[in-house]
Amino acid sequence: PTASATLPPKFELIISHIKMMDRTIGWAVGQFQIDGEKHILRTTDGGGTWHDVSPGQLEPFGGVPAFFLDSQLAWVWGRSQVGTWRTEDGGQSWTTVGSIYGQHDVWFNDSQHGWKMMATLWGLSYVQFDIDSFATTQDGGETWEEANPPPGVGSTFIAFPSEYVAWAIRAGFTKVDYGIHNLAVTFYVHSTSDGGGTWKSYA
Repeated sequence: PTASATLPPKFELIISHIKMMDRTIGWAVGQFQIDGEKHILRTTDGGGTWHDVSPGQLEPFGGVPAFFLDSQLAWVWGRSQVGTWRTEDGGQSWTTVGSIYGQHDVWFNDSQHGWKMMATLWGLSYVQFDIDSFATTQDGGETWEEANPPPGVGSTFIAFPSEYVAWAIRAGFTKVDYGIHNLAVTFYVHSTSDGGGTWKSYA
């Protein structure tokens, strides 16, 4: 083909999150210099080239609005109720699923079972860290059922080794002068083996 006299402009791509599945195939969340929107990207040559496989317009906000399970399966969502999408073919096609919108922490153990948590940075009393939603899915994100969140207050860090087992660390807040809150020294560890039905606590 004959080269064009004017080349298309090049814009800087800033990748904020990347997950490689092997040495060649991987996913990323990026942002082009021109639009400020989040984009879902995929590579099949070890990061040499990236292809935009975004399912729709994703509003820019903090955190990673996607979960990548393997080389083919992923979930993507936006800040508001504009859509939640799932792909099973590496982003070639997307289908809408039950809403995950907002700054959720989302984790899938397989194609059907997953967890999501949404928390408020500062609680209603401005002293604690509230978990607003803690739910599980057994149908790939089509529907979510609320479960009991880890007990206590404070920042929460959770690991999900299986569809029923989760471990949580909660770090409480302590109040100091001028209304400033710092992490307390004490940390609490909680675990569930029934999908959030009940929790055991360890001091």
